Amino acid sequence: LGVKFEGADGEEFFRSSLIQTAFYGLFAGWALWHHSGGKKAFKWEDLGDYLKIPFLGELFYEFRHPKRIQELKLAEHLDVATEALLRVARAPFFDRFRLPQISKKETKPVHGAETAAILYFYEPFLEAFDPDLRKQLGVWYTPHEIVSYQVRKVDQLLREELGCERGFADERVVVLDPCCGTGAYLIEVLRCVYEQLDGEGAGAMLGAKLLDACCRRILGFEILTAPFVIAQLQVYFILSKLGATPGEGSGHRPAIFLTNALTGWDGSDQLKFNFPE
Repeated sequence: LGVKFEGADGEEFFRSSLIQTAFYGLFAGWALWHHSGGKKAFKWEDLGDYLKIPFLGELFYEFRHPKRIQELKLAEHLDVATEALLRVARAPFFDRFRLPQISKKETKPVHGAETAAILYFYEPFLEAFDPDLRKQLGVWYTPHEIVSYQVRKVDQLLREELGCERGFADERVVVLDPCCGTGAYLIEVLRCVYEQLDGEGAGAMLGAKLLDACCRRILGFEILTAPFVIAQLQVYFILSKLGATPGEGSGHRPAIFLTNALTGWDGSDQLKFNFPE
C-alpha cells in the first residue's frame, strides 16, 4: 500500500494494522456472505469471493499459503473467529441494522443492513483489541442518524444558499473527509448523489456517474489500514451492485487514500490529480 513503518512503535502499529485488517476483513466478508444469501458454507479461505477489492483478496490468499500461515500463525485464530460468527443468529442480528427509508425512492443499493453493521462495529472491535490505539487516534462511531442529518443539512445548504441546485451531485462540489474511518460520511454523500441521479432518470448510466463522482469529487483520507480497507470495500460493494465495478487503474478507483491528512501529502497520481496544489 506504499506505507512504511519505522522503529518499535512502527512495528507495533504495523502488527496492529495487520491483525485489524485480517479480523475486521473476516467480519466484513461474513456480512457480505450473508447479503449474498449465505447458501455456500462460509469459510475464511473463500473471503476473496466476497471481498472484491484486489488488496483484500491477495491478503487472504497469503494467509492460505502454507509458508505464510506457518509464519503468521493466524490460521487457528481465523478458524475460531469463523466458528464464532457462524453461531450468530443472522436474521435478528442484521434486522437490528436495517435503516428506515428516508424517501419513497429505493435506497438499498447504497445503504443496506450489512453496510450499516460493517460501519458500526469497528469502534467496539478496536476498543476490545487495541484500546490505547483507539484513544490515541480518536476512533469514535458516529450514529447514522447524526451522519445523515449533518450530510443532508449540507446538501440543503448547497441547494438553497450556494446555488448548487443538485446538491452533492453538482459537478462543482468536492467533498473531502480527512479522517474518513470506515466511510460513514462518504457513503451518506454517495446516497445523496444516488438519489439525485435516480430522480433525474439517470437509468443505466447511474452507476457510471456515481463511479465518476467517487473517483474525482468524493475523497477520503485515513491513517488506519483496517478502516481504510473497509471504506474502500463499502464503495466497491455499492458500485458493484449498480453495475459499475471500479477498474484496477489508478484513475478508476474510489478516491480513498491511506495517508496522514496532516503530513502525508505524497501519494498516487490520482491524489496529485485531485490536489495539484
